[in-house]
Amino acid sequence: MYFDFEGAWSRVLGLSGTQTYPKPLPSAPPDLRPRRRPSVEEVAGLTTVPFLAPDTSSAGVRAARRLSRSTRYRRRLEPYIARRYFLDPTALPGYLQWTLGSVVFVHGRLRDGSSPESPFLFLVTECGVRPFLYVTDGRDVLLAALSPAPPGPGSRASEPKPPVTDGLRRFLEGIEVFREGVSGLTALTNHRYDRLFQLDG
Repeated sequence: MYFDFEGAWSRVLGLSGTQTYPKPLPSAPPDLRPRRRPSVEEVAGLTTVPFLAPDTSSAGVRAARRLSRSTRYRRRLEPYIARRYFLDPTALPGYLQWTLGSVVFVHGRLRDGSSPESPFLFLVTECGVRPFLYVTDGRDVLLAALSPAPPGPGSRASEPKPPVTDGLRRFLEGIEVFREGVSGLTALTNHRYDRLFQLDG
């Protein structure tokens, strides 16, 4: 799962569930029907769009407009391209009594007998934690989640949850936790997927 914030937002809003969370990458179901693949130039053009001026006329901008307007075009690209929105934590406003305090990263190795999905299911079902990043190679797990700021005076106490790290020890060993406060976060390099493409001419 890669930068899927729907679970986090639904929890902040107090919704009972989600529509597509967790969304894997790639998220399109396998389709055995033959499809015309997008060209490398087409995909490369789409990856440059976030870094172009809005009035720029380029193949990537034209493809992005078509992507937003044409369901058929989106379906053709789905197996090869997935849209993700990247959070700027320092610009995120609070909502009612909820304010983002930090981003928490957790890394650990799966214990023998633990499935790659076990830590994720524990977090979601028992702790109410909905990671926006969850990556595993079947041996190691890396996850990241949003952590609210401590409640202010006069706030209602939330229902106690089991200690997250203690619970994760049932599935992971060698756990490392890194907590980064929002005020200390800086984007050193944005997600520059356009740099994956080296096109001549």
